Amino acid sequence: MITYLECMPCFLQQALKCCALLKLPPETTKQVVDQVAIRIPHLSIEKSPPWNSRLIYDDIQTITGVKDPFLAIKKQSNLQALKLYDMAKKQIYESPDPIQMAIRIAAAGNVIDYGTYRTIPEITTAFKDSLNHSFSVFQYTLFAQQLKGAKKILYLADNAGEIVFDRLLIETIQKPVVLAVRGLPIINDALRQDAIDVGIDRIVTLIDNGTGYPGTVLEECSEPFRNAFESADLIISKGQGNFETLCNVDAPICMIFMMKCPQVVQHVQSMFAPDPPARQGQFVLACKGVL
Repeated sequence: MITYLECMPCFLQQALKCCALLKLPPETTKQVVDQVAIRIPHLSIEKSPPWNSRLIYDDIQTITGVKDPFLAIKKQSNLQALKLYDMAKKQIYESPDPIQMAIRIAAAGNVIDYGTYRTIPEITTAFKDSLNHSFSVFQYTLFAQQLKGAKKILYLADNAGEIVFDRLLIETIQKPVVLAVRGLPIINDALRQDAIDVGIDRIVTLIDNGTGYPGTVLEECSEPFRNAFESADLIISKGQGNFETLCNVDAPICMIFMMKCPQVVQHVQSMFAPDPPARQGQFVLACKGVL
């Protein structure tokens, strides 16, 4: 997916939000804003939003010296999400189709995203509310068919906190899974320590992708990750950032995410032509490269 011109103000908003989170003095915030303003004209619209976003956060790190500004929020997200684990597991257990319910719960967990929201939602309320959101695209039959024959499953994690609900989907699948997290800090995306903190490392083979993009930029990923990606016969991709970076990749990918901005809605509409048309706030379960 390309970077739309409408993405440019969002990059500036992300920088301002990060400065507020760090409680930077006005003069440092002004320095960050000035640098981002210099950066924006040089961003490539041919690259994905996560590619360009990485450059913005590199500027913030250079100016502030803070490598992981969302560290405390990630820990808090994991703890809050873990409090919902038993409730969500009960919903899955009592469902007539546990895998379908686990997908819905994993999708609802994608609301925990501090890169796309201007304010940080309270997780319990946001998660429970998002359970009532509809799917614009729901290719569950394709997913189930691919899952049935899959022998090498690669699961691409997205955010801290959210990975608690990914754990529930993986437990429900009951197949060996390789779980990939980010290799370096970026926004509130999950790292190895987040996976360990929520216990998901005990049920998967845990790897990282070797990069700090808020998505999966394959050409920048480590060789071990690319090998896992290329050998997988089912890739479960969580989150909007992974969609933005992988939607044009030819691979057996099933993508689960919430549409959080008009540009992603537009892209989903052009790819899958849902009827009625896609709306911001809806979920997507879409399979591409899957026979």
